[in-house]
Amino acid sequence: MNSAIHHDYTIKLRNNSKSIRLQVSLANGLEVCVPRGVSSKQIEKVLNQNQEWIVGSLGQIQKRLGQLAPQAIELRAIEKRWEVEYETTANQRISVEESGYSTLLVKGNLGNSYGIALALRRWLGGKAQEHLLPWLNGLSEEFDLSFDKVVIRGQTTRWGSCSSLKTISINRNLLFLPLPLVRYVLIHELVHTIQLDHSRRFWELLGERVNNSRNLDRAAKRAWHYAPPWAYEK
Repeated sequence: MNSAIHHDYTIKLRNNSKSIRLQVSLANGLEVCVPRGVSSKQIEKVLNQNQEWIVGSLGQIQKRLGQLAPQAIELRAIEKRWEVEYETTANQRISVEESGYSTLLVKGNLGNSYGIALALRRWLGGKAQEHLLPWLNGLSEEFDLSFDKVVIRGQTTRWGSCSSLKTISINRNLLFLPLPLVRYVLIHELVHTIQLDHSRRFWELLGERVNNSRNLDRAAKRAWHYAPPWAYEK
């Protein structure tokens, strides 16, 4: 018997499909999508024929899952670092607790690395609410730039945005960036409350409030590497 069939997999019935299709994803592992009426022998044959692809794909997923369970987390924006400890419990839901000053305790079904990343992102969102919102409010008062409301998100292509209704969106992953870059991004979005585009006028207004704004902008655009994989995965 070929070893490929020893991999755990989930069968998904696809009524509109005419053939067996294999797919591997971070969230669901190996899935076998089959049309109605397919036998177990037919599934076994397809698994055996695609053994090399399955092993390679699952290996990449396993590597990615390992990156979703960090041993330490550093939030440069608030100059804080936590060591991460893990505790398996009977609870299927994974929780994150701060234990002492510099330890995070992750508890629950630790066989689910994807679930660990989701729990850590929830924790990160809470830290963003705790630290980034007061920071934005303070800068708003300092520069007399008011906004209507603010939301915390997990954007993958921008650090922040501002709508025509003066709603500011802040990326929770800003917490991973060095403090000067975070301050720059927050002021950048506040200036958009009076100049929505990136015209010459916008850069003049920003330059009045932030020294070296062009260089800081370039540095912010190159700063995505600060955030770890678990902070981005969906």
